[in-house]
Amino acid sequence: MNQKRADPVIGYGLAVLVASVVCVVFLFAGDVLAGRGDLVASTGQLLGIMLYGTFITAVTAWPGYWLTLFASKKLDYNSLPFFMFCGLATTYSAVFIAALTFWGRGAFWLMLEPGLYAGGAAGGLAYGLYVKCHLMADDA
Repeated sequence: MNQKRADPVIGYGLAVLVASVVCVVFLFAGDVLAGRGDLVASTGQLLGIMLYGTFITAVTAWPGYWLTLFASKKLDYNSLPFFMFCGLATTYSAVFIAALTFWGRGAFWLMLEPGLYAGGAAGGLAYGLYVKCHLMADDA
């Protein structure tokens, strides 16, 4: 039986992109809705923030991602809630890693930012859907 496995690199890229977009939307939506949209007035600024966030997410979230892959294989879990929970846990560890390496210890307050956890859950959900699509393709 020739099973096609979900490519972990593509899955990670998808999870990082989705998480980054959701984080940026959550972090800046309140300012835009409150009439302070001039904080992200130009598309260039928003694109720069998005690229920086994607880079930081890609660099700091990989340990949590690999733990997710290991746990998923070892426990034989591939449910969407499992991957969303792993996305939340990965967010916590990624902020911790970023605070210790890139941003300094003053960035630990980001662990209290709900928008980051929404991004992590969305990234986990995106990865879970990617895995589910490959599992359904294997069954066909």
